[in-house]
Amino acid sequence: MTIIKVHELTKKFGDNVVLKSVSIDFEAGSIYGLIGRNGSGKSVLMKCIAGLVRPTSGTINVLGKQIGRDVDFAPDTGIAIEQAGLLLNKSAFDNIRILTSLTRKPSAEEINGLLMTVGLDPKERKVTRKYSMGMKQRLGIAMALLGDPKILLLDEPMSNLDMQGAAEMRILFQKLASIGKTIIIATHVQDDISGLCGKIFQLEYGVASNMTKTMG
Repeated sequence: MTIIKVHELTKKFGDNVVLKSVSIDFEAGSIYGLIGRNGSGKSVLMKCIAGLVRPTSGTINVLGKQIGRDVDFAPDTGIAIEQAGLLLNKSAFDNIRILTSLTRKPSAEEINGLLMTVGLDPKERKVTRKYSMGMKQRLGIAMALLGDPKILLLDEPMSNLDMQGAAEMRILFQKLASIGKTIIIATHVQDDISGLCGKIFQLEYGVASNMTKTMG
């Protein structure tokens, strides 16, 4: 079942064409890779899907809703795009507690479960300002998982993780896909997504091409 449909998407910033007539369908329960050099348009594509950036032309439908017409932002979607907006003088537990309290009151069990899912210790009360980049990366992924969304948009989720941490995240993403979640991972590192994604699209000069077969 198609859960995200991107059709003839073009995005310009002034005279700079970042995306050129991109059309991709994303199916439920699958992991997709967007690969390309910095500035290739992959992050802009994810922001357009999320509803954070409006396209110049074309349409994006998420769960049957057209972004910018039916809804402003992608429904039932968790986002970890660029560095998470962390409260640096709060613990990981308090970061999630405060964020979720803006819309609802989370249970301690829910927060603890999210932290353990990404490999963080719920009992750790060290403020996130003192976290390593890898720990901040894990916390950003935990925040994307808030509310158990059907869709995850993850920009460079393994960029600050060591080899073991990256392997743990791959296992987590595979588990989430196995229970029906759709995951889109943007990266400029081929090793991050090789063997993980069912389909891989390369963004180059704003054009998306399916390179799944060439990457094996």
